[in-house]
Amino acid sequence: LAKEGLNICLKQTPLQPGLNKNPKFNKLLKELISVPNVYSEFSRDLLTLPLIESQNIPSFSARLQKDSSLIIFIAQEKSHNLKYPVYYGQSFMDTSNFLNITFNYNGNRIKKLVEFKPYQSILLKISSEGNFEQLDIKFNPTEPIIREKEKQKMYF
Repeated sequence: LAKEGLNICLKQTPLQPGLNKNPKFNKLLKELISVPNVYSEFSRDLLTLPLIESQNIPSFSARLQKDSSLIIFIAQEKSHNLKYPVYYGQSFMDTSNFLNITFNYNGNRIKKLVEFKPYQSILLKISSEGNFEQLDIKFNPTEPIIREKEKQKMYF
């Protein structure tokens, strides 16, 4: 992992654990220490930035494409922490929600004001160069009928 770019901090030289010692341990340890991104002092500079930064981080998932671009799905706020029983009309929205989000990808830092239109989640594509594109996944449901919650029967 160190050879692939993961920053590693070894505050002290580790001892080989266990009863049965591996004769290659010291050689592997020297090889690890010689990698440029293995450090003996921890600093905040070693930490990588999170993919998404925001005052309220939404539920999201990301997928790396073969062309090194990143596809990010951001769920609308009303879908966060849904629990059974789910009631019809629970996601009712009549206005858009806006969220300031900073995206950190491949050394690029992109700040955007993202609009969540009623009932809409968002699909974004960020290229390895930092080009930002919102993909269309528009879904227009009929306006829900909001019924009063009723006590659920818990005996089956």
